[in-house]
Amino acid sequence: MSSGIPGSGPSGSGGSGGGSSSFVPPGGFNTLDEPIRETIMRDVRAVGQKFFHVLYPVEKTSLLKEWDLWGPLILCTFMATVLQGHETSTDKYDHHDGGPEFAEVFVIVWVGALIVTLNTKLLGGTISFFQSVCVLGYCLL
Repeated sequence: MSSGIPGSGPSGSGGSGGGSSSFVPPGGFNTLDEPIRETIMRDVRAVGQKFFHVLYPVEKTSLLKEWDLWGPLILCTFMATVLQGHETSTDKYDHHDGGPEFAEVFVIVWVGALIVTLNTKLLGGTISFFQSVCVLGYCLL
């Protein structure tokens, strides 16, 4: 009754029984069973590694394939917070001091990255959309 496929027989782990699955994806680890702390630490290490490569460039082509948007989001949020205008006027009718607002900086950065990415794709670039946004976001540093 065995079909030659591991885990497909009645005694294998691939059936619909109540046993735990021992399937490991091609990446080498199963993130569904991974604790939240390990997931967050893995992402923090990946962002830190990309920050390091932005500050100290070393040719490594695998970094472009491992794109993420956490680093660009953190950098854009930090930059928008730092550049936000402050209320210094004592007049209650004068509410704008000429500085940019958080939303203005945030939207300009992400729309700018979108436009550059679309331009790259229209010119025949082989980079994916999210890879381009990731690289542009890390270049804010």
